[in-house]
Amino acid sequence: METIGEFWARQPKRNRPGGISNAGDFMGEQARRGKFVNKTSMDKIDKFMSANRKYLGLQKPLEAARVCDTARALANGRFEIVSYKEGLLTLGFVNAIESAHFNMASQKFIEELNTKLGDQKVKRIRYKIV
Repeated sequence: METIGEFWARQPKRNRPGGISNAGDFMGEQARRGKFVNKTSMDKIDKFMSANRKYLGLQKPLEAARVCDTARALANGRFEIVSYKEGLLTLGFVNAIESAHFNMASQKFIEELNTKLGDQKVKRIRYKIV
């Protein structure tokens, strides 16, 4: 009877675990070839979704994902992005003291976030202790 190691030794490199067929290696290979340069994942998804009519129902979740992704980049690990819905961004803090400190600078964060988004998407912020 053949062992697992012997089975994988017989397989071409493409079919081995961790070979080129691995999705992470494939994406890394594509990036090295320059196919994914200068575009974020959200830009590509947005372009694909807007071009196909059958995905028009996913525009609101896509907008929420874009807002949360941009807010997460601005957060720098200070807090957690919980959700976004209809202009309300929910942020998660470890304790009430951190949320109180952030509350003083929340308008600046909203302005900075909306500037990066290019539209007035976020109107209010809600705090949640997580």
